Amino acid sequence: MNLRQIRGRLAARPGQAVVELAIAMPLLALMLFGLVDFGRAYFQYVALVNAAREGARVAAYGFSNLSNAASPAQDTVQGRIRLADGGLGIVNNAGHMQITFYDMTASPYKQCAHFNYGSNAIVWDAPYTAPTSGSGQKCPKEGDAIRVLVVSDFTPITPLMAQIMGNPLQLVAMAQTRIE
Repeated sequence: MNLRQIRGRLAARPGQAVVELAIAMPLLALMLFGLVDFGRAYFQYVALVNAAREGARVAAYGFSNLSNAASPAQDTVQGRIRLADGGLGIVNNAGHMQITFYDMTASPYKQCAHFNYGSNAIVWDAPYTAPTSGSGQKCPKEGDAIRVLVVSDFTPITPLMAQIMGNPLQLVAMAQTRIE
């Protein structure tokens, strides 16, 4: 078969390439936007993990410096989480930031306290009491664990991906460290 015969066969079907492109383009676009959404979700998750680690690191030294303010000061645990969130704008409420204290001397480990956004204070779970009081078990104290859980809402830009993954999709990161 020579070049002239090949050109003749291709010229006999001039719309074939257009039809193939029309069939393949939606699939290719879906794959492209799916990759873009996956990349955005991965970036947001990495930023969320970084924010949780920063919050746990700060809480290990100043666990009582907590705030329920919409824009918390940078010297608070929540303020450092928001500062390290990579521009995600994590909301400072109980649905997006949870700070919990664990007694590591108990077997098995027990939750001894948590930060309550309604009262803007650490609330002790029975039988534990505040470290400054004279009775009851003391927690949190040096060596106990503090867990910071951070949640961020991710909204895909592709409508089909939003239907597949759910809209909004919640990304969750947790970091735990010992109080020093």
